Order: sequence, then structure tokens, then C-alpha cells
Amino acid sequence: MKPHIASLFLLLLTTLIIGCVDSPTSVGEKVLPPGDYPISRIDTFYATDHNSKYSPINSGLSDQIMIGKFQYYEAWACIKFTDLPQELIDATITNAIIKLSPSYTFGDSTSQPSFEAYRLKIKWDSLSEDLLQKNLLQQNSSIYYEPVPLSIQISYTGDTLSIQINDTSMLREWFSASADSLSLNEGIILKPKSGNVIKGFYSFANSSYKPTLTVEYQTQSDTGSYEHTAGYSKFIPYVDSLQLITNDNYVYVQNGVSFRGLLKFDSLKFAGPYDIINAEMQITLDSSMSSIKWQPFLNNSIYVSLTSDDGASYYYLPVTNNNITEDQGNRTYSFNIRDILKYCRARRISPSMLLFGYKENECFDLFTFYGAGSSIPKKLQPKIIIYYSINN
Repeated sequence: MKPHIASLFLLLLTTLIIGCVDSPTSVGEKVLPPGDYPISRIDTFYATDHNSKYSPINSGLSDQIMIGKFQYYEAWACIKFTDLPQELIDATITNAIIKLSPSYTFGDSTSQPSFEAYRLKIKWDSLSEDLLQKNLLQQNSSIYYEPVPLSIQISYTGDTLSIQINDTSMLREWFSASADSLSLNEGIILKPKSGNVIKGFYSFANSSYKPTLTVEYQTQSDTGSYEHTAGYSKFIPYVDSLQLITNDNYVYVQNGVSFRGLLKFDSLKFAGPYDIINAEMQITLDSSMSSIKWQPFLNNSIYVSLTSDDGASYYYLPVTNNNITEDQGNRTYSFNIRDILKYCRARRISPSMLLFGYKENECFDLFTFYGAGSSIPKKLQPKIIIYYSINN
């Protein structure tokens, strides 16, 4: 072979080798885990059981206040204005309006929720997630709030809600409560009556659009108005579980209420000297059985975490889905759970995985995933794929 031909052949061969290393095929990208590791085996483990578990949420930390009814969903709202100025204790209050700025709609966007307002009796600090449940509110209403609804007028400017409080004596007690040891201000509760929509409004947790109490007043020397934006808020969500969980073949992740999914992988046993190079959990959504409306849920919308067998709590930091793929109308969510499985291996436990929504206390979106069982096609069942190398 002539020297210049040999040089050309060597250059071409080098280019091909570099190209193969830097640009693997699409098949290689799907099979090979990240990093330059020697792979000895790739195993797939399918979920052995699934469940959907009710888990009360802390709505006091939510950016939203929810109120209304839609289908078999319902939301009550609690609002309390705090740190009201003592300077207005002796003032005559001539008008008071609570204004809430819109943030979210679940249901008929052309409708507005209808509701009544009641004065809360129970101490705000006692309104835990376990107590803030619709059935307890209905069964023990006399413990939670006054029996007679407040005199109010409801109006909307666009979707901005204004609640005029006609009971100005209650407002005077609210201002007096700032200087009095007696508990005269526990806030109000908004109880939905009817409607075809649940509306979300920004809560006190929002930095820009907090609930506003505007008070018009008179004193011996002054007439004016005052705006106040400090306080607390919570909402009480409800869904009829018999209407929600209608098919045992599915795992339901219902935000807002909430229901969380539980997956068990009892078939996954850890034995032998090997290193976990990468591990991926995959779950597949049935879009026809889901209702995903909130814009942030296009990506990173589901959390997964290691949990106790009953799903009561999680004890390893949750991770969000790092990838979503579409195949013939099926949406598959993938999670990198390598660290979770290393944790399980060190303790020789089979993983039970908890599924819950990103910002689950701010919307009512529903994710319906295919569950475990022989009636579900293998490609749709929840699975864990492990890449590992054997240590000799």
C-alpha cells in the first residue's frame, strides 16, 4: 500500500472510531446508563402490588385558597387577618371588604362559586390537617363555627372576589383582639353551597397578591380607609373516594385532597457482590383517565420516594421525574432511583415507593397510572430497571 493511501486509511479509521464514541446510536442511548462503567447485567423488576392512599395535606403552606364545588370535589376556605392595628379599636367601622385575587380554576371557567361565610369558633392553632376534613366539619359544626351565617355580599370583578362584611361589630372585635387576651378573632370559614367550579385565590403565602381587608372608618377627628394584608389561610379539600377510585387496576395520584400512590417491589431482592451503576423506575399514565390542567405539570410533575410498607410516611428524600416519553398515546414517567436502591440494599429491604404530586396542595390535577397485576400488559406495568456490574 502506498504511504499516502495508508495515511488516508488511518485517518478515516480514526474518524470513525471517534464518531462512534462521541455519538452513540439512539439504541445505545436507551440501553447504556450515563458514565463509562462496565455493565455486567441489566434486570427489570415489576411491581408486585399497588394501592392509593388518602393523605391529608398542609394547606396552610399553600399558595392558594380554594373555594367551591365541582362534580364530586369540594373545597371550604378559612381566612384570618392578624396583627390588626390597635389605633382603630375605638373607631366606627362603616364598611369592610375582603378581596381575593384569582390564581386557579378547576371546573367551569365561566362559573363562580356560591358560598356562605361563618365566624370560626375553634382556635386557629387547633385547625390541624387531621381536623380539617369535611365530614368532621359537618358532624361537629357547632365546635368549629357559629350556627348563623354572616351577613355578606359577594361580587366579582372578572375573577377577583370581593366579600363585603355587613357585620361591623365582628370587625370591631377583630381589632380589639389585638389588645385583648380573649380570643375574639379566629377568622371566618367559607362554606360552598352550589356551583360547577372550584376557584383558587392567592393566599397569604404569596408575596404579591395577598388577601386584603379594606376597612372604612370614622373617628372623632378623622375619616379614612385602611388596608391590611397580614394573616393566615387554609382550605379544606374533599373528594368522594368511591367516585375517584373506580378501577383496581390503576394507581391514583390526586392532588389537592390528596391521594398518593403506593407501589411495592417485593420481587426485588438484593444479594451478591455487585455495584448498582444506574437504576430507573418507570410508571405509565393512562391519559384518558387523568385530568392534568395546571401548566407547571408539563414536566417534573410527580415525586417518588421510599416509604414504609403502609405508605404512611416517606423516609428518603423524594426525587421528581427526570424524563417523560410518549409512545402510542402512553406517557411514561422515569425516575433516577439509584441512591434509593443503594439505601435499600444497605438495609436489605425491598422497596415500597410512594408517588405524589409536585405542589400537591395547590391544584386538583389527577394522575392515573397503570398498576401491577397480570391483567395489565407488561410494557405498561410499573417497573424498576437496574444496571449493575458484578464484583469478582
